[in-house]
Amino acid sequence: MNRKNFEIIDLIRGDDIVIAFIDLSNFTKMIDLAVQVKSEKKIIRILNEFYKYSSSIIYKNNGIIDKFLGDGIMALYGSMFSNNYDLTPREYLLRAVESCLDILTFIQTLGENMGMKLNISSGVWSGEVFMGFSSHEEKTRDISVIGDPVNVASRLQKIAHDGEMIIPFIPDIDFKDNLDLIIRRYGMVKYYEKLEVRGKDKPVNVFRIIGERAYARNHV
Repeated sequence: MNRKNFEIIDLIRGDDIVIAFIDLSNFTKMIDLAVQVKSEKKIIRILNEFYKYSSSIIYKNNGIIDKFLGDGIMALYGSMFSNNYDLTPREYLLRAVESCLDILTFIQTLGENMGMKLNISSGVWSGEVFMGFSSHEEKTRDISVIGDPVNVASRLQKIAHDGEMIIPFIPDIDFKDNLDLIIRRYGMVKYYEKLEVRGKDKPVNVFRIIGERAYARNHV
């Protein structure tokens, strides 16, 4: 029997590795309903469109796909993946934000065209990670990362509501100005929060990015 092994090859220090989790909202319920009404082709089309478009946008923004997670995607951003050393770690974080919002717009439009309500939620984090690769029959196959930042990004995605994204709070004027330039193009706003995240001793400081209309409804 062929075995696939995972081997750690390095610890990547600093904050230059950005991890993004992007998840199709309520997709399990959609699958159950599709099976009941025999509309599995719709589900296949949604997943294929989601994977195809997300992959192209992530790579366009100097990221890579770490793995597909059924109805979600884990993406990585950083100079070691893109070989682009002109971008700073914060610029890679902005690229991740741009990717998530672009995919959000696409999936919402796809849903409208199909007569369905489709959405995503996203969580983004950065920090020190262990990098490794999966090997099969002594051949290198897939690069992946593990560590606390990966867990935090995944848990932030689960906390985010439909159509929302949660990212690290960075108290830097230039970063916040550049972030605002991106999110405004997509009709989004940000606000600061402290969130309890499983596995963290203290609350984490984040920006929650949310649609302007949803923000107006909830913050009157």
